[in-house]
Amino acid sequence: MSHSGAGYGWRMLIAGVLLLLVTSAAAGTRLAADNRAWETLAAACGVYRHRSVVLFGDSLMAQMSLARHFGLAPYRNRSVSGRLAVDALPDLVKAAAEATDIVILLGTNDLGTGVSPEETVAAVERLGLAARHAGCRVVVCSVLPVSGEHLATRSPQVLEQVNRELAAMCGRNGLLFAEIAPCFADGQGRLRKEFSSDGLHLSPPGQALLAVMVRRAVGMEYADGALPETLCGRSNDK
Repeated sequence: MSHSGAGYGWRMLIAGVLLLLVTSAAAGTRLAADNRAWETLAAACGVYRHRSVVLFGDSLMAQMSLARHFGLAPYRNRSVSGRLAVDALPDLVKAAAEATDIVILLGTNDLGTGVSPEETVAAVERLGLAARHAGCRVVVCSVLPVSGEHLATRSPQVLEQVNRELAAMCGRNGLLFAEIAPCFADGQGRLRKEFSSDGLHLSPPGQALLAVMVRRAVGMEYADGALPETLCGRSNDK
């Protein structure tokens, strides 16, 4: 077998392993693989040769499987459960070093621990500017709705204010703003029941929807710093 043929065979073997892992995850036995291990396999297939999209969030993103939700696409997950935007700058700088694009989904933990809406937006702005300074294309996602006991610190009115200010901040700084929150909200601005079991963290359907929204946002280019309002692909239920 020629050298090129051997390389092809090796890539096919890796692809086969990836497929088995995805099948296992789809069967519900466990997550497809540890995200770092998945990245190692994806890198061996040359997935990150031209692009590396880093997911930078809290548990809402940390609980997503790269294999199940993104497959052999150039995504890396550097999200951490419990992460606060106000404390995340050192981690952001490290993540930016391996990224061409960064998707930021942070703020709900800040609000839940008493950080003001203004401070939360300012913290996300620092992260976005640091990523842009590192040469990354930056997508900032709106803070997702919550329900139940979590409404005490993250009411629809508070989240509306935060997301409005995040959108304005992105516009000022040339960052892309992905208004994905309406996709998860019911008619009262609360997190839809099918997307969460505790009113905060995402259920499997919620994770799947978030992955779709992220892929759509990353795949769009808009010079005015805003993604289209039709990002959800449907109108919010009334």
